[in-house]
Amino acid sequence: MVRSSVTLHKTFLLDVENGAIHLPEDVKKGDRIVLVFSPHYKEWVETMHVKADQIGAFTILRQIDLPGPDAADRVLCWEFGRLATMFPADHFIIVSSDKGFAALIDHAQSLRISCEQRPIQSLVRSAENGNSARRGCLRAQSVSYRGINVNDVDKTVCWKVWVRLCKSGCPRTLDGLYNAIDSNLGHGAPGMVVSKIISMLVDLGFISICGEQVVPQVEGGSVLQINKPR
Repeated sequence: MVRSSVTLHKTFLLDVENGAIHLPEDVKKGDRIVLVFSPHYKEWVETMHVKADQIGAFTILRQIDLPGPDAADRVLCWEFGRLATMFPADHFIIVSSDKGFAALIDHAQSLRISCEQRPIQSLVRSAENGNSARRGCLRAQSVSYRGINVNDVDKTVCWKVWVRLCKSGCPRTLDGLYNAIDSNLGHGAPGMVVSKIISMLVDLGFISICGEQVVPQVEGGSVLQINKPR
């Protein structure tokens, strides 16, 4: 895909779950705003939605219905990938203090997607609301994971995961694939790790994704037909 060097609009992806409860000050008419949230933050989201409408920005509301501590990260990553395909000339801004998004930003930039991550602290506008945002930031920064780290994900790791998927049968839905990879990694893997593996499986040509459907690209799904990356 050839990406335009001219940025038309900005797409903001707000990690409301981790305290992104204010609109960035540089939101303008025609920009897109993705709000990823749980029902607990519904009132904050409604307020931001109204302000976005007043500015003339488009709002996408994604309430989290998925289980797990990384559900918000998973939805945010999915929206990032989906919108980057639809609006390749946009500049994408992830508003979150979760350090786990660094790998996603690096990977996206390697694909010539214009993007950045902004810490939530830069959005705090008042002491009262700032307390809620800071609590979210601290919660995000205090998360620790056992086992594989997002920086450990490379072609060899993806190949090994793919071999296990072929032995057990590659799921044909995105949710099924996510859960299968999580299971292969021992459950409880960071959402960013699983998302990066899925992205790399697509880049390596092992699978393609059409909407919510996963299509294996290796004929017959045979492990013998897979070449190990060098």
